[in-house]
Formats: sequence, C-alpha cells, structure tokens
Amino acid sequence: MDRTFKYTCPKCGATSCNSFNIRTSGSLFTSIFDIQNKKFNAVVCSNCRYTEFYHVMSGRKKEL
Repeated sequence: MDRTFKYTCPKCGATSCNSFNIRTSGSLFTSIFDIQNKKFNAVVCSNCRYTEFYHVMSGRKKEL
C-alpha cells in the first residue's frame, strides 16, 4: 500500500519505505481454528529491509 508519511530508518538512515498490514493468530485456540485476530502495520526500509511492526488496537480503524 502506498501511504505518505515521514520515515527515517533507524538502522541505515534511508528515508524511503514500504508499508503493509498483516494479521496473526494470538493463541493456541485461535491458531487451531485459523482465526487471525491480531493486526499489525509493518514498515520496511527500502534500502536495508529493516522492518518495524506496530500493533493495531482492536476496534480502531486508524492506520499508519
């Protein structure tokens, strides 16, 4: 997804990145039934591929 926000990689100092959303399961129960109830935004540095994950609180529609 293309989004516009200020970014500086803490590892290499690059200012370009890619961002996307991911979902994961949170416990054994949700894993068994393939329920992906945890949401995260991921920001990946375009230069060195350093990745940061930000937890999206449930019930909030706001994205990075």
